[in-house]
Amino acid sequence: SQILEKQDYDCKKFSYIGNAQHTPPIWFVKTDSPFHTVKQFNIYGKPVRHSAFSLTSNSTVAAMIMANREGFPLVIVGGYKSAADAILGVIRGEVEFSSCAPSVAMQFMRSGQLRPILAIDQKRTPDFPDTPAIVEVGHPDLGVLATDYWFMAPPRVPKDRIQILENALMKTLKDPGFLAWAKGAGVEIVPLNGEEMTKMVFKLFGLLEQYKGDIEKHTK
Repeated sequence: SQILEKQDYDCKKFSYIGNAQHTPPIWFVKTDSPFHTVKQFNIYGKPVRHSAFSLTSNSTVAAMIMANREGFPLVIVGGYKSAADAILGVIRGEVEFSSCAPSVAMQFMRSGQLRPILAIDQKRTPDFPDTPAIVEVGHPDLGVLATDYWFMAPPRVPKDRIQILENALMKTLKDPGFLAWAKGAGVEIVPLNGEEMTKMVFKLFGLLEQYKGDIEKHTK
């Protein structure tokens, strides 16, 4: 939202402590959909509809940028109350595709109602090893649009205090008991320290600022 309208804060000025969890959004189509790859959106012959509960979620923004780069007409259908509702829009035939975390769609995958076609990530996800990552289809910079869970503090927190918090976070993310819990819960732990997290944030903002016009076209 900071890219699209003035806010009372600047995310680039926060003090970043680190990253803990990583969840790649997956693009899903209905099982009997004619689409097997994103490249096929170009030959559909009419606008491709994407259901969304948030017009500025990472995976929805990825669709906006992809439409610009690949040259296919995209319509974002908003108003859904949750990611699960947006996925039901695919199953009901209201849209051609949608995106969500694997956990949201798994029940519909098991029942044979959905099929994954793309992972918004730097690599393929273990849940869908046959589904290409976005970096494999010609868009390596869009892997940064995977959903990550950041730890941050207000701007100008003294560096020594941030370091204490970062050390505690990194220790927790390596704790055997915590890792055992994460594995059982299906949570992918991706530790990043404060410096690595800061670089990722600035890379993400650079991408969003570059495509601000395309995002605005679909959100206004």
